[in-house]
Amino acid sequence: MGYDIGIADRIRAMGVPVVECDGWKSRGSSSFSPRGSVNHHTAGGANGATPSLNTCIYGRPDLSGPLCNVMQSREPDGNDKAYIVAAGRANHAGDGGWRGLSGNSSVYGLEIEHTGTSPISEGRMRIAAAIHAGMFGGDPGMVCQHYEWTSRKIDLAEGCDGDTFRNWVQEAMAGGGRPIEPEEPEEVPTMFLLFEPAGRWWLVGDTTKTQIGEDEWNRMIGAKPALPAFALSQGGTDAILANRTLL
Repeated sequence: MGYDIGIADRIRAMGVPVVECDGWKSRGSSSFSPRGSVNHHTAGGANGATPSLNTCIYGRPDLSGPLCNVMQSREPDGNDKAYIVAAGRANHAGDGGWRGLSGNSSVYGLEIEHTGTSPISEGRMRIAAAIHAGMFGGDPGMVCQHYEWTSRKIDLAEGCDGDTFRNWVQEAMAGGGRPIEPEEPEEVPTMFLLFEPAGRWWLVGDTTKTQIGEDEWNRMIGAKPALPAFALSQGGTDAILANRTLL
């Protein structure tokens, strides 16, 4: 294969935001024929989105870079980005193997920005699975955790089951992208309180006494609801009632 310069576009197609690091298309060795991929965590700093990026690109004193093909950032809103580091062979897997694969030339490498001292959220892991689905794009059974490749390593962090992750890669491939999006805040419906002649407030949702009719109004009054009050309405004037309960 040589240099795989299609990595960025394939990961974009999986719905993951991409950042192309300068020089990535010619970084790494051209002796590269990947038939699988390996999942890692950086074991880097606890703060910031990409404290390990330069190490992934340029390496460290005991190991020359690049140290992965793609690095996944750690975004505060959970929308991690894929930083494309190298199109060629990277120094990430080392000694070991997986299902007939061996050597860095046989596998892509993803480094997830994470300390490695706690589990990674499912949302971030789903993004990682989508990155593998785009970066590698082959049989999900050939995607492994680094601890499956070699007993020398614990990647990827505690609580990451290899089979579960491969299922997520398969789901990402089948769905064409990330199957889990950041959760939207729950929308709380507006509640209205209407004043009854006897001098009590009654929660009636977003209706009025006139709209619901006399019988339903009397039923509501008889029920004497004990419900949170979000807003009240009297004579056409609305006011906010925070942290109050009807008795």
